[in-house]
Amino acid sequence: MIIDVFCHHSSKAVEELIEKARRREEAEGTKRRWTPQSEFPFPLKSADAEFRLSLMDKYGIDIQALSQTTPALFGIEAKDSAEICARSNDENYALCKAYPGRFVNVCIVSLLDVKSAIDELARSINELDCRGITVATNHNGKGLDSPDYFPFYERMLAHDLPLFLHPTYWESYPLADQVEGWALMSAFGWPFDTTQAVWRLILEVSWIAFPP
Repeated sequence: MIIDVFCHHSSKAVEELIEKARRREEAEGTKRRWTPQSEFPFPLKSADAEFRLSLMDKYGIDIQALSQTTPALFGIEAKDSAEICARSNDENYALCKAYPGRFVNVCIVSLLDVKSAIDELARSINELDCRGITVATNHNGKGLDSPDYFPFYERMLAHDLPLFLHPTYWESYPLADQVEGWALMSAFGWPFDTTQAVWRLILEVSWIAFPP
């Protein structure tokens, strides 16, 4: 059996929520050097279940673990991010429920608001047959080793769920800008951000377990 764990699903309704949030923040004067969704628009054709299944059959994929991509949340405030995550999780679950033998739900949360992330985790487990959780490798430059996130990790451990670390954008190095740097961020910036996230988590846990 072949299971694809690196695939994303985003419906038209979710993409509309993302664009609505971006337009609102632009109207409020929020400035970013790039807008990832406009640079890498999600192919809405892949939201067509029959088209997706036809590709899976063509390439011998038995099951897909559906997840949302964290760059979709880049530059979006906590409240809107939570709404996008919840809608994405609902849309994924609807597809999983319609084709239970072909899809499983890997839900997404935003740690910009830890309380809402914990609430969405509980809802995902209790209502959406959640098989794992996706988080961004940084949240507005805040590392995943922040003690602020520990309550969320404790809930994850209690349910023995895997945590999928998805790379995202960061703005501290202009030469790696996604637009001006010829897509350097997604080519080299994402692997670096994933590496720093794992590195910081390992060392933070080691420091707690074996203090000097």
